[in-house]
Amino acid sequence: EFREAQLANNQQKLKKLEEKRSAMMGEQMEMSKQQFKPMAYISIISLPIFMWAYQVIHAPTASYEMVFPFWGRQALATELIGPIQHWIYWYFICSMPVSQIVRKVLNIGGI
Repeated sequence: EFREAQLANNQQKLKKLEEKRSAMMGEQMEMSKQQFKPMAYISIISLPIFMWAYQVIHAPTASYEMVFPFWGRQALATELIGPIQHWIYWYFICSMPVSQIVRKVLNIGGI
């Protein structure tokens, strides 16, 4: 529609479409802000927890093990794929369905 107005050199329609596009960009910016705000709160809480977990799991005297459904008994500090340890993969596997449920309950998106 915008291209058609450009080709027809219809200034009135171009101006109307530009206003519409500007309004859509404003709405998109507002939606981005709404998504960023919860992420900031979650980061403030979760980053210190991850730093603490890393320190506890990698303590020189600690040897924590866990039985995983997919990998059996594994030490939490051992690496699974690349430099990422078993416990981080397990966190991702568990957090995805839980976050979808929370989003659905709070009506903030998700499945």
